[in-house]
Amino acid sequence: MERCGVDYFDVYLLHNLGRDRYVNTERFGGFAFLRNLKEQGLVRNI
Repeated sequence: MERCGVDYFDVYLLHNLGRDRYVNTERFGGFAFLRNLKEQGLVRNI
């Protein structure tokens, strides 16, 4: 974020996951990871 000159990122990468991608995102902790970043104020608009 420092190199990009921002305090946070807007995250729009999790749209239209479909069943298989949703299952894998849940399985590998992707949603929990993003929730943690959001709680830290590092991402918005999840």
